[in-house]
Amino acid sequence: MRAGTRLAAALAFLWTGLAAFSAVGQQAAAVGSVNLKLDGCTLVVSRPDFRRSFDLLAPSACDFHRNRDQSLRVVTFRGREVLIVESARRGSAAQPNAGPGGCETRLFPVVLNSSDVVVLTEPIAVAACPPFRWDEKVFTAAAEKAIEMRAGER
Repeated sequence: MRAGTRLAAALAFLWTGLAAFSAVGQQAAAVGSVNLKLDGCTLVVSRPDFRRSFDLLAPSACDFHRNRDQSLRVVTFRGREVLIVESARRGSAAQPNAGPGGCETRLFPVVLNSSDVVVLTEPIAVAACPPFRWDEKVFTAAAEKAIEMRAGER
């Protein structure tokens, strides 16, 4: 395969992943007894004892970060379950937050334990274009930031 053809195939794959990543609509997931629903970029968290909505500050559609098999990716950190809601959009070179690939990506960690739900509604900005798979360090750093934010509120 020629280099130009390989590049075209790689770009087509990237755009297909971006289109799938940015699909608008409701998404649902569950972690233990906690039900999670994304409606655009509003995250609704419900458990038997409460229901709460979080408006995430994202310029484009949001999605749960998923494993390769499309299952919800959850990492355990200090006895808590951590997941990430992400939002990405193609940007212009003039946008200061757009990465080298021209994307503006935002991460919103969600930290769950038996008695609390912590959602960081102000995003962590990164310069990476989907499709991508965050490693465990990203999950733990995001969880630490969310937990620190919660501690500062008390």
